[in-house]
Amino acid sequence: MALAAFAAVLPISLIGNGLLGPALRAWPLVARVLMLALLFSTLMTYLMMPAVTLVLRRWLYAATSTAREGPTR
Repeated sequence: MALAAFAAVLPISLIGNGLLGPALRAWPLVARVLMLALLFSTLMTYLMMPAVTLVLRRWLYAATSTAREGPTR
């Protein structure tokens, strides 16, 4: 799951800091961090993590699917 989260955080961080970094440079540090944290957490929750878990579902949930099947006879 850590790899899935990293795969979701990296593009958001690169795009967010690349596009908004120069525009927010004049803002106080606390306001900049608050804005980016709000934006990143919202995008992670509603956009990136659902997409990443959908793409990686077989790898993320591989052990749970065999556990549900029960013991083999």
